[in-house]
Amino acid sequence: MRSDIIGQRTEDRGQIVVYRCAALRSFQGRGAAAGHTQAYPLRAPLSSERGSTLVISLIILIVLMLLGVMAMNTSDTQYKLAGNLQFEDVAMSNAEQAIDAAERWLESDTLIQQAIAVANNADVAPSTAVSAVSITPLTMTWTSSETPPNPPSVAVTGPDGAPNDRQRYVIGYVSRNRAALAQVGGCPDALRPFDCVHTYLITARGLGGRGATKFVQVYYSVPL
Repeated sequence: MRSDIIGQRTEDRGQIVVYRCAALRSFQGRGAAAGHTQAYPLRAPLSSERGSTLVISLIILIVLMLLGVMAMNTSDTQYKLAGNLQFEDVAMSNAEQAIDAAERWLESDTLIQQAIAVANNADVAPSTAVSAVSITPLTMTWTSSETPPNPPSVAVTGPDGAPNDRQRYVIGYVSRNRAALAQVGGCPDALRPFDCVHTYLITARGLGGRGATKFVQVYYSVPL
């Protein structure tokens, strides 16, 4: 009984297919007689389209994740660059403050005008002062003790009275020269001492965060 039903259904399906083919041929015949034909696109089976949306979504998600990581790295790099520039500005400011302290020290009174800064701020005659040629700021040891050939340096005293190691300077003697507005000639020691000046080379070192270091050198002249 069941085999008869299956055979009947199969036969019915065969008849339906025959009817569809006959109808399609009849339609194509009418179209050709009218002078035009119409092509129908073939559609892929549904089984081959399953999962494509998921794959495309995963690709888009990966691309967005990579863009986010790149944006975070760029932001972190810019933050570090801005921080380094700030630390370098702090180091330059400390070096300039050390220069100002050295100039004030040279101009403090008559005796110190003819002296050079040492670790204990003692007065040293220019003739026995450290030569400016021997000062090499990049290789010398910036300490208060003299370790030949390195001259001693001075730490600027902070507002609390304690030495600030981030602001250090050393003064080297250059020469005794005639002042810019003095009369033509040499430097008389007794006749016109005010026409002569002692010229010093002030070298300052300023420290900032993350190892930022700045050096500033200026020539400074004081009268005899």
